[in-house]
Amino acid sequence: MVEVVSDSDIESVQDNFSYFEAGAPPAGKGFEELIQKGDPRKDKDALRIWKKVGKGGVYEYLILGSAPYDVETFVKVLRDVDFHKKWDKHCEKLEVIRSEGSTDYIYWDTKYPLWFSNRDYVYARRYRKEVDGSHVFATRTTVDENVPEVRRKIRVLDYFGTYALRARENADVTEYVYSFYDDPRGRIPKSIINWAVSTGIPGFMRTLYRACDLLTKEES
Repeated sequence: MVEVVSDSDIESVQDNFSYFEAGAPPAGKGFEELIQKGDPRKDKDALRIWKKVGKGGVYEYLILGSAPYDVETFVKVLRDVDFHKKWDKHCEKLEVIRSEGSTDYIYWDTKYPLWFSNRDYVYARRYRKEVDGSHVFATRTTVDENVPEVRRKIRVLDYFGTYALRARENADVTEYVYSFYDDPRGRIPKSIINWAVSTGIPGFMRTLYRACDLLTKEES
């Protein structure tokens, strides 16, 4: 069986740390910087975001960040499907369909504003903890005959996202590289999609940080 998320996908995620160490994606890759808040390589709480035009005119995004949380806490917030339902107000439904080794196959139904249909996803998410203590995720949409498309929801067929995370030496700080491409389909103009995502990323990262606070409180 062909893996939805391959070994080479995982290896390429690990390579994304080179962007972090350089402080930016390489020149000539077509990225345009959107936001710069501090320096993720030095500051405890910093965020830099770039975009470039991807397939069909939908932007791809690259995010370099640092967050004042233990990396194990950050990773658990990203991995734990049940906990996700506590902090994501847009989550209508989220469940693991099945697991195969280090890959989880997941169904996710996410709420859109009232005048738009919900989007739902079936995706494979592969996770690996590296020998150096860093963590990598790669996620790609797939098709599962046991999870057919649902009326009044639009199935997202083209999503790919990655996270590379590691602990900063001698500090409770997570350094991360997050990249994704997400085509929600439907009749929403690409200009609206790109504007909404570009302005929404900082808010999403703040939501993740609040989830880290919540998890820390629950486990204390």
